Amino acid sequence: MPPPSGREREAFEEAGVTGCTNKLYIGLFSYEKSIDREPELPCVAAIFPLRLKAVLNEYREMQERQHKWFSVEKAAKNVQEPELAAIIEAFNALLLR
Repeated sequence: MPPPSGREREAFEEAGVTGCTNKLYIGLFSYEKSIDREPELPCVAAIFPLRLKAVLNEYREMQERQHKWFSVEKAAKNVQEPELAAIIEAFNALLLR
């Protein structure tokens, strides 16, 4: 088994999920990020679908984040970034098979 990609490691650390990511991203979105009271920095994130293998109860950022599962429609309504909402709404897992 190959070592996890940076994408898979990020999913494990931030969300406590394991799995394999697709090699192609399904979209890009921009946002502003604050780090330690510094001015906000413009960022761009690439979204890679992950084929879920496991959801862990303990993970690195569990004090800052929690698991919550949504339908695609509800997930799109619950994110703050309009570009990310559009990516979620357009996602179709069947196209990745």
